[in-house]
This record gives sequence, structure tokens and C-alpha cells, in this order.
Amino acid sequence: MGKGRGGGKTPTRVVELLKQAVEGSSQVAVANATGLTRLTVQRYLKGIGEPSQETLGKLASYFKVSVGELRGEAYAFNVEKAEPYVNDIFETVKDLVESNGPDRRLLKILDCTKQLFAIIADADREYLVELNTNKEFIEKMSPLFDQLKDKDPTVD
Repeated sequence: MGKGRGGGKTPTRVVELLKQAVEGSSQVAVANATGLTRLTVQRYLKGIGEPSQETLGKLASYFKVSVGELRGEAYAFNVEKAEPYVNDIFETVKDLVESNGPDRRLLKILDCTKQLFAIIADADREYLVELNTNKEFIEKMSPLFDQLKDKDPTVD
């Protein structure tokens, strides 16, 4: 995958999503919104041409899906299974910060949680939007953890 201009076949999922998008607006509107040319949209609608990695990224962002989904790959990350754990992490960090203030263990939890957000964002951008409140909490806590890092050089 990812040959880009000229060769290969457009992944089926890309064709499906483009058809749905064009039905709701127009080829020109979809081209403008995705940053592609109208000709490229037309070619992909016909299944002609394999999108480059950069183009797949643009389309994934536009359709709010993963690049893997556009390629037709099965989800490697199950968002539904992760949800209770993500929520537990946030509740635990919140309770600990409110009762004890930040410490080294909380910093590690925060760092792991940031990594988890990156994985979730790659797997399912729409789910990340639903977690926005928790993301805001992490961003709010970041300065506290930065202060802790400054005071304790052993914190990594």
C-alpha cells in the first residue's frame, strides 16, 4: 500500500466513504475539504490509483477513521474494551491529585495516559473526541507534573 500517484487500486473502504461523502455534497466539496484535487477524487471513486500514506492520512482525518480502516485492515485496538480502563485511570489520577498532590507515581500514570491517548487517536479519532473532558483534565494537570519534574531530577 501507499504507492501514491499512478499505480495500484484504491482500497474498497476509501471508495465507499468517498461515495457517501459525494452523495451528501459534491466531488468539488469533498476535494476541497480533503485537500485533494477533484480529478483525484474522481479516480478514487472509480477505484483507480492507490493513495499515498500522506493522502490516506488526509482522508482518515476527514472521515474520522484510522488509516488502517481505510486500507481495510481489522482494528488492532478495541476501543470498547479500553474505555473502562481509560476512565479508571482518570478517576484514580484525579482522586490522588486532589487528596495528595502530584508525586512521581502520578507523573508515570500521566505519561502512560498520554501515550494511551495517542493510541486511541490513531485507532478511533471519534472516540478521542468523546474523551475530551478527560484530555482537558490531563492538560490541566500537566503544569503540576512539570513542577514536580523540576523539583525532583530522578523523575523521568
